[in-house]
Amino acid sequence: ASIKSFYSQATFADPDTSDSYNIKPTEETIGYAFASKQTAYGPVVIATLRGVNYGLEWASNIDLGKTGNHHGFEVAAQEFISELEAYIMEYSLQSAKVLVSGYSRGGAVANVAADLLFKKEESQRLIPNNKFYVYTFETPCGLETDTPYVNVYNVVNSADLITYFAPTQYGLTRCGIDIDIYNEDADNIVKTVNENITLPPFTSSSSYPDEASLILAVIDNLTKSNSTRDISTREAFVDNMQPTAQYVMKTFFSLKDTTVAQLKSDVSAMDQTSLTNIIRSGQEIHDFIKPYLDLDGLTYDDDELLEHCNITCDFITKGPGTFLLLFYAFMQDNFMRVISMHYDYVVFALLNAYEPALVVEL
Repeated sequence: ASIKSFYSQATFADPDTSDSYNIKPTEETIGYAFASKQTAYGPVVIATLRGVNYGLEWASNIDLGKTGNHHGFEVAAQEFISELEAYIMEYSLQSAKVLVSGYSRGGAVANVAADLLFKKEESQRLIPNNKFYVYTFETPCGLETDTPYVNVYNVVNSADLITYFAPTQYGLTRCGIDIDIYNEDADNIVKTVNENITLPPFTSSSSYPDEASLILAVIDNLTKSNSTRDISTREAFVDNMQPTAQYVMKTFFSLKDTTVAQLKSDVSAMDQTSLTNIIRSGQEIHDFIKPYLDLDGLTYDDDELLEHCNITCDFITKGPGTFLLLFYAFMQDNFMRVISMHYDYVVFALLNAYEPALVVEL
């Protein structure tokens, strides 16, 4: 309802949304919405890809695939392209200019979709390249090639951890032109959106003078070769951690909202010693998680749950996750700051403060 309301306020007509807005998201779904209108420059189609509140689609974000483009993003991009072309045909908008936008996951799918469309044979293109414009925001990396298309713009905050994944060490990147909107006065700029918002403070050091250097250090340490749950390469990640990461996401997003709230509250109330005790063994993690699953009456294989808890424990206590654990323990504010820099209100505030203004004539 909100996206259709937005389109209406912007005087766009014939809104259409994907079925995934009417069902609980799954790992296969992708949310998108279309609308169109006549302008002084001719017909325009607007397409928006969902980047928040998508639940189980998180499992798709982690579906990298060993080769080619990011598998999860490409599958979603193919569906989006198919439905966009169907919309254009249904409303006879073949001569329209198309404006696509997406934030976070939505931005990654839009970026991959642009590359797939631009690489089509000319005879197969429903949308000419010079009529297709893409604006993404806080976009993860999902492409093997970084073609600098002049009508694809990726608005990124270089202090945002999410824009660095999948890491360059995995051979994935973005197409188009990146525009960095980071501002050293980010704390005050964010208060222009809401004066009560306070970002976690960043404590600089000789090793990490700013957020970007901290992020690069995190990625570098995560992708160092390690014999236990190694994720130094894309192939190693898919083999050693992807199934467990997807299992964790599917399990978490299968919980009821009230149970998730209770879980978050219980974890927040724990001190570092209590948290450390939980992650010291897979069995401890299993015993902590199991009551929340039982509370919601979820059906699961207990041996499978324990297996993934053991893998998670190995990753944290013996593998590259140890670095994340130490960072969180000793530099919690810094760690939380680079996470909070991905929030949509931070992006909105930084974009408003960015100069020069981002204006492209349709």
